[in-house]
Amino acid sequence: MSKAPQPTFLIRFAKVYPEAIPFHDLLETLSAIQRLSRGVDGEDDADGKLSLLRIKRGSALYAVVADSPDAATSQLRLTGRLLDDPQCADNIEHTINPIRELSAISKRMGTAIEIINPQDQHDVIAKILPESYDLISHSLLASGPSAIRGIVERVGGATRLHCGLRVPFQPRQLVCKVRNADIARRLGQCLYREVSVEGRAKWLKQNLKIVSFKIESMRRMERTSIVDSFREIREATKSAWDRIDDPRAFLNETTGKS
Repeated sequence: MSKAPQPTFLIRFAKVYPEAIPFHDLLETLSAIQRLSRGVDGEDDADGKLSLLRIKRGSALYAVVADSPDAATSQLRLTGRLLDDPQCADNIEHTINPIRELSAISKRMGTAIEIINPQDQHDVIAKILPESYDLISHSLLASGPSAIRGIVERVGGATRLHCGLRVPFQPRQLVCKVRNADIARRLGQCLYREVSVEGRAKWLKQNLKIVSFKIESMRRMERTSIVDSFREIREATKSAWDRIDDPRAFLNETTGKS
């Protein structure tokens, strides 16, 4: 029998027994911490995988092993420093959504979520409290109305409506909240098509990068042919084209072509 690996870090729900933790809260916690440990807030892949080792009763204590222990611990310590001092860290956009999710879980359960050094359980690598996201949001984020374009890649949500947009300004999918079911239905009809959406965005003050977006209205971007475009121009200018003897020569002259 192979020997169990040493844990990379421990996750502790302070003063909560394991059986008191709803399964979906545990899964969301593990997912958010995995994204923090990878340094990327995007779709899961095989890189930076975390695995559970064992559970200890008391304060619910979960031992976790990482494929790349040093990298995972380094990323989590960056998160801990950000939680202690929101102004101290750069390249923190990947931490915003996981911290928001962990703060919500901490608030629902009425407990702190701690990531701990297994060699010294007094060494708390990062500690998430119910108010952690609000403190970071107030310090680092701005919000306001915005409009973006993107390709609809998924729409759904069992408890909260959301839409995944592939946008040109970042490599990962932007997961947006959706205002209501009617807008979600219309987005679903545009799957893998380009849309323009309007709503409220939150972005980082330091680089204006959008970290969250709530869609309040949308419209499908229609692709038209060059023939249709010229037809629309002709209709818009009514009979003006009829007064031009040689439209091709006119276009060459206006565009500088000989």
